Amino acid sequence: FCVSQAPFLVKNIHPSFTTSSYPQNLTNVNGTLFFSADNGSNGFELWKSDGTTSGTQMIKDLTPGSASTQNMRDFISVNGKLFFTCKTGRELWISGGTPANTDTLITFPNIGTLNEDSYFNPNNNLIFVTSDFSTGDMSLWKSGGTSATTSIIKTFPSGGNSIHFSTFKLFNNELYFVANDGSAGREVWKTDGTIAGTVLVKDINTGSNNGIP
Repeated sequence: FCVSQAPFLVKNIHPSFTTSSYPQNLTNVNGTLFFSADNGSNGFELWKSDGTTSGTQMIKDLTPGSASTQNMRDFISVNGKLFFTCKTGRELWISGGTPANTDTLITFPNIGTLNEDSYFNPNNNLIFVTSDFSTGDMSLWKSGGTSATTSIIKTFPSGGNSIHFSTFKLFNNELYFVANDGSAGREVWKTDGTIAGTVLVKDINTGSNNGIP
């Protein structure tokens, strides 16, 4: 059976009941709720809550002052840490819930951006996709939670829609997906998160023809 509990206000983040703090991106990270919210003074920034008033607090003012941090999104829990992007998808961040362990992992140039909804969590690593706006090429990346472990795995240079990250599936600790490397057409690939372990499974329709419609 289910024991119901009457809902109650954890914290009035914005000092006025007439204006919402607009909490967004609610994500459970090992029992702590991470989210973005606006307290009326710092703009939209990174927050956390343990379900108590005192334990609901802003983690860090990523954009110091009253200005909001732009476009915070793609919150995902990986190995006890929060990964997220901000500033129009050009920056990848990580947070362990304190100001000291909340920092930028990598900043991409204006011509490239992280693709929304491309994040996947195999083997306690973050796998994600970036696009180069100047060429249309898409690249597969991984991050182990530090700048040193955030690196490119493979670029698929056929342009436009070369990595179909909506097809990401985890099987036997490897990530399977559909991609076009510019020579084999759209086919099934897999990766274990390494360069050597990112390979074409089979060229189903040989040559540049698409094996996957």
